[in-house]
Amino acid sequence: MKNTTNTAAGTQAAGATGAQTAGAPNETQPATGVPAAGNPTPGSQNQVGATASSQNGVAPQNGPGATASPVTYRLEHVVKEFRLKRRVVRPLRDVNVTVRPGEFVTIQGVTGGGKSTLLQLLGALERPTSGVLEFGGVNLASAPDSQLQAIRAREIGFVFQNFNLIPTLTAAENVDMGLEPLGLPAEERRARVSQVLAELGLGDRADHRPNELSGGQQQRVAIARAIVKHPRVLLADEPTGNLDERMRDDILAILQHLNAAGLTLVVVTHDSAVAHRAGRPLMLVNGMLHSRE
Repeated sequence: MKNTTNTAAGTQAAGATGAQTAGAPNETQPATGVPAAGNPTPGSQNQVGATASSQNGVAPQNGPGATASPVTYRLEHVVKEFRLKRRVVRPLRDVNVTVRPGEFVTIQGVTGGGKSTLLQLLGALERPTSGVLEFGGVNLASAPDSQLQAIRAREIGFVFQNFNLIPTLTAAENVDMGLEPLGLPAEERRARVSQVLAELGLGDRADHRPNELSGGQQQRVAIARAIVKHPRVLLADEPTGNLDERMRDDILAILQHLNAAGLTLVVVTHDSAVAHRAGRPLMLVNGMLHSRE
């Protein structure tokens, strides 16, 4: 395996927490008509187009027409340590990687090997012990807490294995939680929520609560909540871990559509089928990132 040093390439803090609920009715058909990237017309609520617009129209690095572009993430010699009583645990020892806009990056590794810790650093939820960690030119290691909070609220979407939906809220209300920190007018919020649910094949499930949705539908609600704010990057921690093979493929198809529209994806996974869909699969081994061969 090759170390990714100096190579160019490649949680929902929507304020929402909640237990995973039981699966429910039959899965609806996955969304297949996700539009291609482009600049939306004034007043357009085209979610995917707006997401791509937030990427300044940069073509994905792992697709046709890829060109040099500003860096989304730059990590140099990143170390993360935790002190547990009298010993020091170091899940990340020397992480070096660059992620550019439009890339689809997956990270695999052994359980407890630091994958989720790395995702927390990328999501501005933790700070590195040492090293350089930049997001869009902002040093996340030294930025004030208020700036990190603004970045999490506006520029990074999070998707989790356990969905993290609020069980007492409907699908639409859960998605709306992703817009809570932005201070948007109520009419715009309703339009965004309606549009993204429709695009993900959940237009007829907007009033359903999580326990009335299947696992795949719940994860689509979680993805909708993550992208409704038009983030620069989507971070996903085992997004298909609780799904069967068919539902997994539905979610992967949605992620690939979003990536094709210009959204940068960083996905932690144990599933090689997920990694095979990525333009840039990586492995985290002994606290260091390597290209997956």
